Amino acid sequence: MNARRALVLLPLFLSQPVQGKCELGDVSSFATEFAVAFYTDTIASLDKRYCLASPLKVVVDHSIRDKSEEVQVKSFAGLAAWLSARRGEGFPYPNIWPFQGCSSGICLFEGGNQKHNHVFLTHIHYTRSPNGASLASIRFEDGD
Repeated sequence: MNARRALVLLPLFLSQPVQGKCELGDVSSFATEFAVAFYTDTIASLDKRYCLASPLKVVVDHSIRDKSEEVQVKSFAGLAAWLSARRGEGFPYPNIWPFQGCSSGICLFEGGNQKHNHVFLTHIHYTRSPNGASLASIRFEDGD
């Protein structure tokens, strides 16, 4: 009976994030990987390689409105679903600006031209701890 109960409970333990496995590793590599996943609309696949230690704050600034959209997601699949839900008739298209690098808790993407009907990845914020770097927030800009 105990062996059967252990087999039933085992998947529950395996599906939980393991302490110490939510670090990003090299943040520049993660930022590049995330940018490619955003551009190719494959963000949900990042859940296979990374976990979120806490809910991720996501902000979308608008080029013609003073208000920003803000949401918290618990997984990369959740982020992908939220980004997909805010698209109407395929707009805005995901896009990225040139990657400027990571420093002092921010990976920066900038230097390109704003385009109508495109949403751009602009910032990936991370925190450092003795265990490594963890994802704190992601910021986009919508070209409205």
